[in-house]
Amino acid sequence: MITKELLVPYLANIVAVIHADGVIQEEETSALESICQRIEAGREDLEEAIRCIAENRFRLTPVGRFSDKVRNLEDMVFVAMKDGNLAKEEKALVLSFAKNIQITQSQFRTIVSETKLKIDLQRSCRVCTQCGASIQADARFCTECGNPC
Repeated sequence: MITKELLVPYLANIVAVIHADGVIQEEETSALESICQRIEAGREDLEEAIRCIAENRFRLTPVGRFSDKVRNLEDMVFVAMKDGNLAKEEKALVLSFAKNIQITQSQFRTIVSETKLKIDLQRSCRVCTQCGASIQADARFCTECGNPC
């Protein structure tokens, strides 16, 4: 788990990728919000990360333990690919970050491949409004609670 004092730079790395191509897609924003929930970042953490990028007082910074750095890279790749297009500006940032944390090309390709699978899986599933279980997008009933979808 990323520590509280590292939340802003962790998020700023992701926000920098989102802003890299000059186009902020709804899918990227949605992905960022889910990352904030997962890492338990508050609204103020995200707003500070956005301010850092907007005021041009930030550059990509690996934070935390090695596993945190890799997870940050995975999140950066995820938001960059969420709109279906890995723009060259986004790719340049994530590759630079990957090199900085000593991720090999083979490892980077694995991260990209796994991210594609994750995004495809998310597109084929949705969340039950009753119990929150993940269900197929075309399901008529939730397989966990039986709720009509």
